[in-house]
Amino acid sequence: MLILIALIIGLLSTFVMTVFIQLLGYRQRKSIPWLLGTFINTRLKPADTASQTQLLAWGNIVHYLIGVGFVAAYLFLWQQGWLVHSYTTVFIFGAIAGLLAVTVWYLTLSNHPLRTFISYPTFLSAIFVAHLVFAFSMAGLMDLCMIFFLSTEHFSWMYT
Repeated sequence: MLILIALIIGLLSTFVMTVFIQLLGYRQRKSIPWLLGTFINTRLKPADTASQTQLLAWGNIVHYLIGVGFVAAYLFLWQQGWLVHSYTTVFIFGAIAGLLAVTVWYLTLSNHPLRTFISYPTFLSAIFVAHLVFAFSMAGLMDLCMIFFLSTEHFSWMYT
């Protein structure tokens, strides 16, 4: 059941973060899924050119899996008692995720085979803030889970 919760919260939180990034203007050929898809495609099959649909599909799959992974890590740390679910913890978790994402995106864009013409400071700042949005979306959804599962013995660790 914990895996299902991580999956649902991860998908929804990543969706919220993706919409946030798109509202900032990173759409179409500058979208996170497109950038990921083109990077993956050119690294795995340098001679092949995938369709835009394939690029976006692979980019979305990787992006959402990473989001689910972040949520699973948070839930694991919380369940083990290594962190307390609070606004401060969520902010710190989002900031760490944001710094990790900024580092990975800087390296990815620096080695991206296609010219992306993205302003690094603007894009990387948006990525950092988007991960704070992700973290607080995740926390809000977890709070809803706590309310929903409050009477369930298997999730008692969520509200201790």
